[in-house]
Parts: sequence; C-alpha cells; structure tokens
Amino acid sequence: MHKIIKLAMSISVISVIILVSFDRELNLGLNYRMECLDCDLRKKYQIQTVEKEKVFLKLPAPFNQTSTVLPQVVARNFSWIHPEVISENGFVKCTEKMNMKIKAKKHPPIEMINSEQFKDILRDKVGENGVIIIVTVDYSYTDMALNLFETSFLRFNIPNYIFVCSHPLATRTLLAYNITAVTLWNDQAGVKASEFQSQTFRQKARYKTMAASVVLEMGYSVLLMDVDIVFLKNPFPYLRCNSCDIIIQAESGFFTRNSGFYMAFPTTMAKKLHFLMLKSYNLSPEFSDQPCMNGLMNILEEQDGFKVEILDQEQFQNGERYFDKGKRMFASDNPCKDCIIVHNNNILYHANKVYRFKEHLFWMLDQNGYYSNPGTTYIMYGNPLDFDTDTRQMEDIALKNAILLGELLGRIVILPKFYCFLCPYTYCTEVERSGECNAQAHYDMTILDSITLGKYREHVFLKHPKVPLKIKNSISKPLLIRTKISNQESVMEQMNFTEVHHVFMSRNFPLAPTRTELKRWLKEFDHFPVIKFHSLYGDIINSNRTIEILSQLTLALKNVRT
Repeated sequence: MHKIIKLAMSISVISVIILVSFDRELNLGLNYRMECLDCDLRKKYQIQTVEKEKVFLKLPAPFNQTSTVLPQVVARNFSWIHPEVISENGFVKCTEKMNMKIKAKKHPPIEMINSEQFKDILRDKVGENGVIIIVTVDYSYTDMALNLFETSFLRFNIPNYIFVCSHPLATRTLLAYNITAVTLWNDQAGVKASEFQSQTFRQKARYKTMAASVVLEMGYSVLLMDVDIVFLKNPFPYLRCNSCDIIIQAESGFFTRNSGFYMAFPTTMAKKLHFLMLKSYNLSPEFSDQPCMNGLMNILEEQDGFKVEILDQEQFQNGERYFDKGKRMFASDNPCKDCIIVHNNNILYHANKVYRFKEHLFWMLDQNGYYSNPGTTYIMYGNPLDFDTDTRQMEDIALKNAILLGELLGRIVILPKFYCFLCPYTYCTEVERSGECNAQAHYDMTILDSITLGKYREHVFLKHPKVPLKIKNSISKPLLIRTKISNQESVMEQMNFTEVHHVFMSRNFPLAPTRTELKRWLKEFDHFPVIKFHSLYGDIINSNRTIEILSQLTLALKNVRT
C-alpha cells in the first residue's frame, strides 16, 4: 500500500529535499508534520529542524500514489525543485536516504443540515437539461448574491439555480427577495466575511464541494460558481462537451483551473474527484479547495482518463484578465464583445470587489435607494492637474476636502478620476502619468468606507440606469474655490478658468475660507441635485477630522500596494 515519493521544496531561505512515504488515503497534498528519519543531507541543503528533528512543510498538490516519482507536470511547474534531483525526463529522482513519514490527524467531516430539503428543492429547480446552478453564500456576501441574481439569473431568465447558505441569516435575506435559497450549514463564521486563505475562508470554500457532490450523486449536472460573478451573456450554450467530466474556467498563476466556476457532469470520474476532495478536507482544516482540485485533476487525468476542458479565456474571463490585463478602469474602457462572464476575483476584500463592479456598471443592487433615491444630493469634482511627484499628496488633500464638504453640505461625494502611477495595475505601468485611474487603483475601499461611512459614489455613478434623470440632468456649472498652494503656483497657472462658472475666494485669502463663507457661497446652488467643482486642491476646508482623514487615506494607500 505504501509508495515512496521525493518532494523538493524551497521555502524562503530554506532549501529542503525530502522523500515522502505515505498511505494512499493520505496522499492529498495537506499540511503535515514530517519527522526526519535520516537527515544526512541536512547540512548540504540547510534543512532547519525544530522540535527534535521535526520540520513543518506544505505539500503543493496531491501527488501520484502509484508511482515512485512525482508526476512530471508537478516537477515542471514547480520551478523551485532543486536541479540535482530532477532527471533528464523531468521526473524527480528517489533515494532511500531521504525517507520521511507523514503524520496526519483526521478531522471530522462538516455536518450538512437540511439535506433532504435541499434534495427536494433540487428536484423542483433542476433544468430540463438536468443542470442546476449552485452558488454558496454567507451572510456578509448576500449583497453579492442579490447582485448576481439581478445581473445574471433574472436578466437572462435562468430559473434553475439554488443559493446554498452557510448561515440562516443569509437564507432569510435572500428569501425576502423571493430568491431560492436553503441553509445547509449553521456556521457562525458565515455571519461575517473571512480573510482570504484563513481557516474559515477555506472551510467556506469546501461547502461548494459538498453541495456539488450531492447534486452529482443525484444524477444531475452542476454549474458551481462563486458569488462574485456577472453574466454578460447566457453561458449555457457555451457549456457543452459530450465527452467531458468537467468544463472549468481558466485561472492565473500555478493553479491553472478555477474552482469558482465549473460545470461537472454526473460521470463516475467527476463523482470520484469530488469524493477525493471531500476526503482530503476531512484530513486537514488547512487545505484549500483550488490547489486540491487542480492537483487531483492532474492525477486523475494521468492515471484514470479523467477528461477536463478549459473554457475559452477570452469568453470566460477572470478578474486579472478582464480588469487588469484588459486595462479596464471604468465601464467605457475597452468594451468586450466576446465576454460571456466576468469573475471578479484576484482582488482582496468585499468592499474592493463591490467598488470594482460598480465602476464597470456591473452592480445593479439598489439597496436603500443607493441609485434611485430622487431626494439624495451630491457633489462632484475633478483632478485635472499633474503636480508631478506631489500629485498623490495633492489628490489626497482634494479627496479630504470633498469628504469634509460633503459632511458640511449634507451631500454625497461622487469620486473623480485619479492620476495613474505607482499603483500595481498593468494599466498604470503601461500608461505614463495618465489621469485615468479609478479610486480603487490607489485606495483600499474598505478603509474609505470607514472614513466616509459609505457616503461616496463611484465615478460612473451618473451613468447608471437606475439614477433618476432628474439628478442626471441637473448638475451645476463648474465652481472653483481659489486657494494658494505653496510651491505649486506654476502648476496652478495651467488651470483653464474658461471652464469655471464662478470663482470663490476667502476674505482672508490666502487663508482657507471659513465654514460660514462656504455655506453662504454654496447656498445659491442648493437647488441643484449635483454641485460640480472644477477641482478641490489646496487648503479649502479644515476640521478636527482633517488629520484623521489624511492619515487614514495614507493607510488606505499603503494597503492597496501590499
């Protein structure tokens, strides 16, 4: 039963070359404690040991349990494998000197509740073609679920879906909108969002596999998808394969197939894949679904004839391909005629996902009249000037002014475009000092939410179809509050005053205007739903929150660049 495999790894400055011996059932790429039985090569490869010759390593993927070598695909893709242990044909050599044992502790399976109710709903909702869409959702992402329903299922008249929820609060929220949902887990971690790759994040990801496995065992096909997806066309005509076990979206990086969007057919091999994934989850709470799925598919393809088809990357785009490599900051950038779905992944945190969808008009959720309230009023402004190395600071100050003016006037801030440089996006690195970035290119929107209490709107807000025409068609002409900016007089001279309808200047210029002056100046524009400012550079408005806001914007800036 036991087979011997050697695994070579490099972790930061530690180079480790080992041979792994393990049972077939444990061959699932988990986090294990490995006990060195023969460490003759410790000095040569600088193997560091802790706790009396024990080291902690993470296996990258499930490995071949019937061969004495790692599969060639693993050796080829993991560039960190030490060249001394790779043979000419690309396989990793085995030597008895590097024998190690795996000690794995089994973990009890996660209990599914309401499984019979789930099966009854499945029978009722499954499509004529025997396909059901399964989307797992926790309470913190119910807004994403509502948006997915409106932008995709409702828009394309797709009734064969079920939202499976990890907490009753999520289910109740969706049922209130007459959306089909069922609670399959009563997980307290399902109330709030989980940090990416945290233990609770990985646990939630496993729920997808559990739900999909039930569907397959009932003899139906399952389109399993993450909640952060939008359909631009009905995908079903493009999800056909007569001889496949799985059709799956491509992904960036090492794990080339995305476990967040795939169609599995009720074949023996597709059922086996999901069974093995669930088996692995029960062995370790540290195991992620995407590495697990990719590794197991590699094994099953090589050994058992598992058939997988990767969807066209131009039609089924992930977040990196669509937003970053596609150089799309706003809804009007590079329209994609071939796109069928857009997966809003490759970005951290719920607020950033939502904001990115909003800037591309992929967000239709109108909770609390976010778009449609005719009584809400706004201010908007631009960032037309390039201050060279001071641009970032000047735009921070302008945003601070906008936030404080919004608070003073009881209006919501519509964000401008920002200058695009020093941010981690392909668009920014290829376009020299362009003023065409959205706020999320520079700021962590989670922090901006906390600064403004959500009282801001995306740059393309006024283009949204749910914003009333009364608001869209009632924007003041551009106003300017004149300020003096030290060492920037030459830049300020570039300002085109012909675009400005009215210029205001404090009685104590060059000092900032008082709050009383600001209110008096802007009172005559109260009847406009949108007051438009040419720009908001300089010392326009001060408050006891000034330092707090600027420091928080600095923090938001740092977070988005890490």
